[in-house]
Amino acid sequence: MSCGCDNDDCRCDEVMAKLYEFVDETLTAAQIHKLAAHISACPHCAGRAQAERDFRALMARQCCECAPPSLRGRIVQTIAASDGENGMSITISQSY
Repeated sequence: MSCGCDNDDCRCDEVMAKLYEFVDETLTAAQIHKLAAHISACPHCAGRAQAERDFRALMARQCCECAPPSLRGRIVQTIAASDGENGMSITISQSY
């Protein structure tokens, strides 16, 4: 995909392939710089990057419920019951 940007160093399809890593900032500094340069000059890619950031912000606001303590208790019991069955020992922290 190309939007007609005059940036031969980075194409829209490259940005779209690495969009999530770009937003997560898990790319190298050189990769981030390269994609950021394209995004700043390309309205299509800038819109997609902003939409991803907006979506993540919305999800962070909406998905802030904690699991009920009873769920943690059931998980701890299940782990304790299976502890040692496979030769593994698991230590469970009580800090939560």
